[in-house]
Amino acid sequence: MSAPSPPRSGLLQALYGAYFALVFGVFIFGLLSALVLVLPGVERRRRVAGALIRFAMWLCAAPIRCRGTVQHDNGPVIVVANHASYLDGLLMTAALPPTISYVVKDDAAEWPLIGRVLTRLGVAFIARDAIQMSARQTRALLKRLRAGDSLGIFPEGTFQGPPGLLPFKLGAFLLATRTSTPVVPVVIRGSRLLYGEHARLPRRTRIEIDILAPHDTTNKEPAHLCREVRRAMLAHLPEDAHAEELSETAA
Repeated sequence: MSAPSPPRSGLLQALYGAYFALVFGVFIFGLLSALVLVLPGVERRRRVAGALIRFAMWLCAAPIRCRGTVQHDNGPVIVVANHASYLDGLLMTAALPPTISYVVKDDAAEWPLIGRVLTRLGVAFIARDAIQMSARQTRALLKRLRAGDSLGIFPEGTFQGPPGLLPFKLGAFLLATRTSTPVVPVVIRGSRLLYGEHARLPRRTRIEIDILAPHDTTNKEPAHLCREVRRAMLAHLPEDAHAEELSETAA
């Protein structure tokens, strides 16, 4: 009997990963960065960035399919999304309107080139580990909301490899209730498989983004609003809802 031939899946994944890295190197770290650094106007930069990300994902046979829209004609909103991969910020930029400012950990501001690009895209940097700094930056975020800016936040704060929606931090919901700003949940599916924690190479998959109905925040407690939004997101995340059930059963 002849020896079994080696599996092709590992080779194909390596080839796909190399191709993905090439595309992103050219279109995201190359062209996108250059354009963001020279183009005038934050919204114009975000719009160009979103278009290039969508094109790069299409070239990588992982197109972004978005359902729903963010309606904020009547004032700002706070968009909260699940966090499952290194690419979620890019995916949100590609799928959501260019009027949304994303909240990012302040250590990203120190990254070579990326920090400069993020600054030009108008992100709000926050220090999550310094209480006094966080309080000052919370006031800055409240000022942005009251001035009419919409914010995009990942309330889990980080992500993990295994499926499951991590506990939400209350920051986004405190901001929402203090300013009566509607909260729009956004669910990202597929990004964990594409390039989640500890992934050595990207894996081809479909990316789906659902923009859910906004939640009114008037006269609501932050903790109650947090639970309400989290339940709505879990209903659209089958893998995470299942993991949540297993966790509660084990407890």
